[in-house]
Amino acid sequence: MKFAQSFTLGCAVIAAIATSALAQTSIDGDFSLSNSNRRGSITGEAIGTNSIPTAVVRRPSDSQNQECLGFSSMQPNHLLTLQTPIPNLALKVDSGSADTTIAVQGPNGLLLCGDDDGTGGSSSASVTLGTWPAGTYQIWVGTFAAGGRVRYRLSAQ
Repeated sequence: MKFAQSFTLGCAVIAAIATSALAQTSIDGDFSLSNSNRRGSITGEAIGTNSIPTAVVRRPSDSQNQECLGFSSMQPNHLLTLQTPIPNLALKVDSGSADTTIAVQGPNGLLLCGDDDGTGGSSSASVTLGTWPAGTYQIWVGTFAAGGRVRYRLSAQ
């Protein structure tokens, strides 16, 4: 019996470590910004396999009551590390004519979701915030429709 209890506990610890390790990896690469280096871009591919609001972020709306939409992988596309707080930062997805969404989870439970970027006719997604706290952000770029695959460029400006 002691062996069975130790084995169960050992598996739980291994599962917790594996889950934690998966949460800190990205599919398409990572980048870092600071007040002296506020701009950057990175490319990736959105793969619309899981519902962003129900499977990925598990909330129907973000910290600003913006609806979370779209489909993505369970693992974030990118990790963004802000070495310092950054005011007036925008994350914008350029996906050509493809319809994309974005979800960003950050420090202290911050969640931002975006759909069309509001530039009139664009179906690319974006999110903005007055001041972004320093820390690590998980970024999911999604497709508006389930099953889609979209190449994109994510820009921080």
